Amino acid sequence: MIELKYKSYKELPIGKYFEIKEKLDTITDSDSDMDIIITLIALLSDVKEDDIYNMPIKELNRLTEQVKWFFTPVKPGKAPKKVKIGEYTLVPQYDPKNISVAQYIDYSMYGGNRYKFYVECLSTFLIPEGHKYNDNY
Repeated sequence: MIELKYKSYKELPIGKYFEIKEKLDTITDSDSDMDIIITLIALLSDVKEDDIYNMPIKELNRLTEQVKWFFTPVKPGKAPKKVKIGEYTLVPQYDPKNISVAQYIDYSMYGGNRYKFYVECLSTFLIPEGHKYNDNY
């Protein structure tokens, strides 16, 4: 029995989200909704699409119900004052009027392809606590 490895946005790593987005973006208008669902279930389960095509329809129906969360908008939450990633405590820079010229230039470079340079884009606005942008960290 195939089970979803990721059952919510909270569990879904950002890299996996981009992999799913990239794959779903290749689906054309001629593809059916079922093609989208099968692709999504395969990616969220880390299995091959053929495994989904070969499963009983009863199992597909069960998994289809479980992936509905992916098509619902993420509820906005309160913006954090600090973000903990590994051993680092990062302070988000929310006000664009207070960023440095270096931050602006770096974001301008990375922002044109923010899916490819997602981490780099984030690094221009998430600054280690107690530091200024690009200063001794």
